[in-house]
Amino acid sequence: MTGTTLTRNLSELAGLAGRFDELEKAGRDTAPLMRDISLSLLVSTHRRFELEQDPERKKWRLFSAVTLRERAGGRKAFFKNNRYKARKGTEAKMASAKLLRASNRLFQSITAEHTATTAQVGTNVIYAAIHNFGGQAGRNKKVTIPARQYLGLSTEDDAMIAEAVDDYLSGAWSGA
Repeated sequence: MTGTTLTRNLSELAGLAGRFDELEKAGRDTAPLMRDISLSLLVSTHRRFELEQDPERKKWRLFSAVTLRERAGGRKAFFKNNRYKARKGTEAKMASAKLLRASNRLFQSITAEHTATTAQVGTNVIYAAIHNFGGQAGRNKKVTIPARQYLGLSTEDDAMIAEAVDDYLSGAWSGA
């Protein structure tokens, strides 16, 4: 380089070296960041159940007529005067039926976990995958279950993760 130069070492800049140390330390221990991300993803996943939509805000496919009938009490709920007609109260029961929430077991089983380098949300319920991805189920795979994706990253989740990383590093930089 020609001309005049001014050179300073990091150690000569008051307080700056300590800030770099904090930033380096934060980069080595990202467990707090991963915890925050996993908890935010858990909230996002639970919200999908409430809104009955996938990560990209597409509404889940509604119950089939057979499922609605079974949830309302089976054939007896519809049989009146030797004809199939919904009995009193059946319509209200059917209208209030929530997708993937018959027993709430799947919803309640979703947990958030993290390590120093990973954030994850998931469930150990055996039937979770068929509801998330869809497919054939039942005896001889005669029943088709539509995908009602509740696990996954939305564009909002991606933005939240980016913001969490920025906040985490900003906090480390400012010494917070």
